[in-house]
Amino acid sequence: MRSLKTLSFVLYVILFPFFLAIPLMIWVIANVITDINEQIPTSKLFNQVTITSDNPIPLIVVLIIYLLVFIANAYGIFLLYRIVEKFKKFQIFQTEIISYLKQMGYIFSLGYLLTYFLKPIIDVGDFIFFKTSTKGFETFIENPINGFVIGLFFLVLSKVFQIAKIQQEQNIELKQENDLTI
Repeated sequence: MRSLKTLSFVLYVILFPFFLAIPLMIWVIANVITDINEQIPTSKLFNQVTITSDNPIPLIVVLIIYLLVFIANAYGIFLLYRIVEKFKKFQIFQTEIISYLKQMGYIFSLGYLLTYFLKPIIDVGDFIFFKTSTKGFETFIENPINGFVIGLFFLVLSKVFQIAKIQQEQNIELKQENDLTI
């Protein structure tokens, strides 16, 4: 039980800056998009250097996708926090928890796949914004394999919880039948 309380506290500490960063990220990316020719003068599009003023649409789309992945990851961590809070109340095999696990699985897996498939199209390392503002976090943005593995884990875990919930309900029905026969 102590580990659940510790995990709950750690998740709360992580969530607070994540949710504070969402409006900041929206503002920064909106500023970058409005002045994209100055902020990102050139980029690599399919491994060829291109001038942003010629075609800014791919950069704008990529920035919006990265913003959406960031927001989705914050939501995924929030769902994990909600699950831990339910576990602390001994609410384990509930439909709501199964739904949260499934959502988290999709969020983290799709976030990884989006960033993985965008990397060959437009390399994040070429964005001046990411190089100057992330200070070392660009490796996580570029290679979020842990997000994919965690996403698949949560999908499997949701299935396990669903099976356990069904078995728990069957055991309750069987116990009621046994009580009636006695």
